[in-house]
Amino acid sequence: MKILNFNKIIKNINNNIKFSSKEKILNNWIETVKHQQPVQWSEAELMSIKLRIKREIRRKRKIYRFLYAGAAMFIGLILFSILYRNTPFNKPIVGEEIHAQILPAQFSGILKQPGQKDIDLTKLKIDSSYVFADISLQRIDSQLIKVLPTHLHRSILNRIVSPRGSKISILFADGSMVKMNVASELIFPSNFNEQEREVTLIGEAFFDIKKDSKNRGFSVQVGNNRIEVLGTKFNLSNQKDSSLKATLYEGLIKVKTEKQEFKLAPGEELVIHTNGQYKKSFFLKDRMVNWHDGQFNLDGKNIVQIMDEIAAWYNVEVIYKHVNLQQHYMGQVSRALDLHSLLETLSLVNANTFEIKGRRIIVR
Repeated sequence: MKILNFNKIIKNINNNIKFSSKEKILNNWIETVKHQQPVQWSEAELMSIKLRIKREIRRKRKIYRFLYAGAAMFIGLILFSILYRNTPFNKPIVGEEIHAQILPAQFSGILKQPGQKDIDLTKLKIDSSYVFADISLQRIDSQLIKVLPTHLHRSILNRIVSPRGSKISILFADGSMVKMNVASELIFPSNFNEQEREVTLIGEAFFDIKKDSKNRGFSVQVGNNRIEVLGTKFNLSNQKDSSLKATLYEGLIKVKTEKQEFKLAPGEELVIHTNGQYKKSFFLKDRMVNWHDGQFNLDGKNIVQIMDEIAAWYNVEVIYKHVNLQQHYMGQVSRALDLHSLLETLSLVNANTFEIKGRRIIVR
């Protein structure tokens, strides 16, 4: 894969791999270095210095997030070794963009109703309302669709699908919101019954559930599992490697399987595998980064796990050739990047290389 220009790579590093205050440490070191002769670095040379420092740091087998100010000494040693080498500075490298830009997941969704034609939700105009069978849809903004019933005493099952490379948020009449990840489906009735509000999820979604005026509970059916809540914020996923993953941010939820029942408190995560085995763990809510925060969370994942998410987000195919599964990553990368920029950022780790051919990625 050809290298893009340094400006773009440095921008990706600074904006999307989170060094926060540690980036300031790096800048301060560069500004305070004393040379034998007065030196005025050009902008291109400063970018080259930064990139080379960060490449040295990434020779370790992870993308490091420096947690302590003491990392300044480590950065400083690398900085001095680079600045005093007798090698000339490289000019920014400009790569040839031979492929069309592949953008991240965009707003898109399909409404499916029994006996009706499929509705492409991208064609709904903002600040407009439309009636489809027993529901009314309002396009609130560029990402959000509001669903309202049109018949109080009649109800059909509606299905909203977000294909690969697509995302959509749904707002119900009670104020509850569901943010659907790529390759997911949400099934819901035109009218919730008097006892509870029940939906079915296929794929992954983040739920922000509000208490309604009738004090009805809210439940989500995920495969053979059922999640019961009142008012809370949580993420549910039933991807191919596990039957259910539930992450709770606020409130309380109850997870019922065919044989067991679990209660989750804020900061707890539950994974139930298809063989019935489960794992319940804790996480720091203020440090937990998920897809609905606009980030790819790389912590503890190998390249196949990361590329599975990338493939669905960008709607591309991935082919693996002798990849290093022992390499585990750390940190976060923005989901707003185009595919080329994202892979350029990941390629700063010396574990894998990437080649793009059309909508196919070859990982080596």
